[in-house]
Amino acid sequence: MNYVYLSDQGIFGTVLNMASTIILGFLVFGSFLSISGGARFFLDLASALMGHVRGGAAKVAVIASALVGTMTGSPAANVLITGTVTIPLMKSIGYKPSFAGAVEVVASSGGSIMPPVMGIVAFVMADLSGFGYAKIATVAIIPAILYFLAVYAQVDFEAVKLGMAGLPREQLPSLKATLKNGWQFLCPLVLFFILLVGLKYDPIQALIYSLLLLVGVSMIRPETRLNWAKVLTALQESTFSMIDLGVLCAVAGIMIGSITLTGLGLNLSRILLELSGGSLLILVLITAAACYAMGMGISMVVSYVLLAAMVVPAMIQAGVPALAAHFFILYMGVSTFFTPPYAIAAFAAAPLAGDSAFRIAFQAMRLGIVAYLVPIVIIFNPVLLLMGTPGEILYATATAAVGTYFLAAGIEGYLRRSMLWWHRVLSIGGGVLLFVPGSRTDVVGFLLIVLLLLLQGKGLPLRTMGSSSGPG
Repeated sequence: MNYVYLSDQGIFGTVLNMASTIILGFLVFGSFLSISGGARFFLDLASALMGHVRGGAAKVAVIASALVGTMTGSPAANVLITGTVTIPLMKSIGYKPSFAGAVEVVASSGGSIMPPVMGIVAFVMADLSGFGYAKIATVAIIPAILYFLAVYAQVDFEAVKLGMAGLPREQLPSLKATLKNGWQFLCPLVLFFILLVGLKYDPIQALIYSLLLLVGVSMIRPETRLNWAKVLTALQESTFSMIDLGVLCAVAGIMIGSITLTGLGLNLSRILLELSGGSLLILVLITAAACYAMGMGISMVVSYVLLAAMVVPAMIQAGVPALAAHFFILYMGVSTFFTPPYAIAAFAAAPLAGDSAFRIAFQAMRLGIVAYLVPIVIIFNPVLLLMGTPGEILYATATAAVGTYFLAAGIEGYLRRSMLWWHRVLSIGGGVLLFVPGSRTDVVGFLLIVLLLLLQGKGLPLRTMGSSSGPG
């Protein structure tokens, strides 16, 4: 009781300290951004940019949910914020309810890995890992791009299969008008990034100045102007969010204090290493299982903090670079939000989509496939985390992007036309091999892709454009 309650290593330790400063600050900032019309601006901006292309409603959901999700830090909350608009819109143009819900779920979850804010986790990771925020945000860029590339490509292939067109221009907001009416919402985000990365300000200082600028610029237009009622509503919403998160962080502090006091962290690391038998692959699989067991059902931040204390030490002892180990648990934590049986973001989307949460979750696992690949790949070759020469990084990024595209095509069962089952095997196999950095895997992957393109180019009796994505 003395250690957990009275010392600074338990309840009132690092986790609750971060919750009461950085996390609370972002909750307040997000509430003020939403109440002043910022969330609606990002949705309109995405609609103006992508609404006219084929399957535009789903692509709007991907962009808007990523933009809003990176500020909220809660996939489930983000689904409820943006999904009320994007999911019915996707259903209205022909997407299946489960697919529409899955797109929103995966895009909302991806906000936590999208720089620069990364749903607050970046700041917690910077504090616990010892790497600076700028380093965390920079190395997260390539994996985040690959994640959303997979989602975007699958959305596009699904739109082609269903013969979809974009939304009529007259039904979409004008890009010029949207920027004219909402440009002020970009200013606080730009200021935050400049202060944090360019001028090396403390995150709390940068957040305070950005919040003050947000309040100031919201006064420019009558429809975004804050009054006392809006201010109280924003503070009330952030307070309610903080109550739930604060309790979770306090409990996480109890767990971390207990782990430290009893030496469970060191013993768990030893046990994991012994179970792996010296095999890094087995250790990765065991660690992934531990991440799912301990990460489901809690917030992204708390999940990361717990796993950083219990899992990362074992991986570092096995020779995994510390940065790769921390990103491993981050991506595993993201995937728990759409992986059954818990899949809290899928359960949040189910009422909006009018479909089963499990059906949405299984569809989301296909859309979010990169969230499962990245953590495994970076353990064995962290070049995608910018750990290599410029040439190695550029080559690995290019091959991973190509691999992601063909992986998405294989999952959806469509490239130039619907795929037969062995075409899908070639596409998925080639995509995975190209995604994994390495000359041998790249050569085999390219050969499989070339064979696929030759087969797809022939006039084989394949399914029509409007058919399902199942095997021919």
